[in-house]
Amino acid sequence: MMREKTTREAYVIIFCLSTILALSLTQISWVGDPIAATRFALRYGIILSVYLSAIALSLDGALCKRLAGAFVFGGVVVSLLVMADASIDLLGGMTFEQTSSRRSMGFLEHPNQLGIFIAAALPIVFITSMKRALNILAVLVLFSGMLFSGSKTNITMFLAVISLLPILSGGFSLRIVLIQMLAFTVLILGSDSIVNLIVSFFRVFNEGYADRFEQAISDPSSASTLVERYDLWHTAFELGKAAPLSGIGVGQSLFYLPYSHAHNFLAHYFMTLGVPGAACISVIFLALFLKKGNRNAPDVSRFIKATVLVFFVANLLSDSIAGRSIDLLGLIICLSLISGKLELTSAVKIRQHAIRL
Repeated sequence: MMREKTTREAYVIIFCLSTILALSLTQISWVGDPIAATRFALRYGIILSVYLSAIALSLDGALCKRLAGAFVFGGVVVSLLVMADASIDLLGGMTFEQTSSRRSMGFLEHPNQLGIFIAAALPIVFITSMKRALNILAVLVLFSGMLFSGSKTNITMFLAVISLLPILSGGFSLRIVLIQMLAFTVLILGSDSIVNLIVSFFRVFNEGYADRFEQAISDPSSASTLVERYDLWHTAFELGKAAPLSGIGVGQSLFYLPYSHAHNFLAHYFMTLGVPGAACISVIFLALFLKKGNRNAPDVSRFIKATVLVFFVANLLSDSIAGRSIDLLGLIICLSLISGKLELTSAVKIRQHAIRL
């Protein structure tokens, strides 16, 4: 029964990936920048090929551990490099920082992508076979790297990480997560002392980000980040409404917006690929988040869902699943596919680590 459900979910994801690929390929002939459209299509083509290969090879749970370990290792390495570059300027000409805004981007194209990558790796720590002390150390390094990045997405990520506490204690309830996020938000907005404490904490890592965070909390209407995003979303939806079936074309945002994406994946895919594109990316999220995990390893499924939730929530405010975030989506999709094949012993170890933490 579980195999049949997994197969149906896999078919849904294959259909959505194929549709996005086909739509982007058809746009190459008429968009203003065909090279950008080709790059977008190529990324989805690679994801689809890898996903089909993973299904055909019937990959086992051991590979999931190795993928998760590589995911976490990459996040830890980049976090350490970002922290080193922010603390002592020893990395020379390596492009780890946007000097104009004191925000670190790591090896990625933008600080927001770095923030999303590190935050998505946080729950994955508990799928690896590392010892408890290494788990704690990895979480601290990743969280510090996320703060040093200076990405404004960290506001969302901080709330998301706090909301993962029920998962880390061995249980998962969407209702509990939403209640925690609401309570934490109300707590921040209702207490000046807590806001000042958090701002002081952020200032240790990144002064520029602390100033933006304080402005967004104290007076949201004057925060340039929030006002700018609202304008981007409004423009993106208007452009999507003007071409609801085809969109304006992938990779063409700079012809209409001051940025390469709309800072919201729903608005961005509606703008660039029309209703079909927005529907497909939404279905992929639902298929990943609502997927039923293997009964032999239920905790693994919870941590994968946590990463899925963090990734898509972050892309509602930031990178729009464009550029290298598409590659990260492919990794998460493949992890979700093979995560249910982990052995029962792995699930027991993961539960033990989570309870100890």
